[in-house]
Amino acid sequence: MMVVSGNQALPTNTSSLSGKLKSLSSPLWFLWLCFLIAIVVRVWLIVHTLGVMAGDEAMVGLQAEHILRGELPVYYYAQPYMGSLEAYLAALIFKFTGPTVWAMRLETIPMSLLMVYLTWHFAAVLADTAHLSSHMKMTFMTIAALIAAFPPLYDMAEEMRVQGGYMEAFIIMLWLLLCAFRLTQRWSQQAPWYELALRWVGIGVLVGLGLWIDPLTIYAGVTITIWIGGWFVIHLVKPRCEAPWRSRLELFTEGLLVLCAVPALLVGFLP
Repeated sequence: MMVVSGNQALPTNTSSLSGKLKSLSSPLWFLWLCFLIAIVVRVWLIVHTLGVMAGDEAMVGLQAEHILRGELPVYYYAQPYMGSLEAYLAALIFKFTGPTVWAMRLETIPMSLLMVYLTWHFAAVLADTAHLSSHMKMTFMTIAALIAAFPPLYDMAEEMRVQGGYMEAFIIMLWLLLCAFRLTQRWSQQAPWYELALRWVGIGVLVGLGLWIDPLTIYAGVTITIWIGGWFVIHLVKPRCEAPWRSRLELFTEGLLVLCAVPALLVGFLP
């Protein structure tokens, strides 16, 4: 039998304790905590709605039932300007749970988690750009994700309403802002042309999908157009002594990659 003295066991216990503390302070731990808060709060709201919903939400549920019976609607009934993505998501849940108010409310939870993740990721990108310290970066990311997980009550109640894709539109708009920021960032870092082309394709798909889901996403489209266009013009007219890493011809040629977004937009808007 091997005997271990107290002096020898102490370093092992200390290293084990430090490893646990390190794992608790990891970024993913805070992200999972935000996910948990988002789920608990929304489940609490679902339970306390007592199965009551507005007429507009009932229309989404009816269309979801029709989808399960073989219909393939593109827009909501009597609303030829809002896509029926949310009805298809509700229909997927109805397939396993049956058509209930609770099941419709459940559709908003994964959308909320996606919103939390995008907020967390966007905050990380902004923190890296601002060259924040590790502690400040983690604080900034956590606060941003917590606000997305537990917004003011009125905003959260609106997020929980299944009224035709408002939550999905919010996600598309936030995703577009993140994609536009990363595009200009990687463009400044002289990313290869195929990477820039793929980023333009992603933006095009999101814009098209957003226009189908809800025309409100046009505000994000205008915002990123001003953002990217302003960045391009500033770097195009900037003296070469301040931007020696790229000639104007190279910058203009790379700017033509925006054409990749056109067919991608049509694909996103295909419905």
